[in-house]
Amino acid sequence: MNKYIIKKRGKTKEIKYDYNMKKVEKETVTENEELQIVDGIIDKKGLKVLTSALKDINDIMVNDPQMLLLKQEELKLKQKRMEEDNW
Repeated sequence: MNKYIIKKRGKTKEIKYDYNMKKVEKETVTENEELQIVDGIIDKKGLKVLTSALKDINDIMVNDPQMLLLKQEELKLKQKRMEEDNW
């Protein structure tokens, strides 16, 4: 996730015009694409994918009643342990 993918795209259009006939004689289109992988702090696309996955997991946990019950039981056990540790 610490690498950036940089895409550079370019398009060049070359037109040869025949002035006597008053129309285009030849038209050439050149397209260039250059990819570079550069080190960086964090990749935006990777961060977006990770955030989306975490949101999906959160939605599943919130919408699943069994997961909600397990989470509540887990919190109760933690609370009991903390109370026992304080005694």
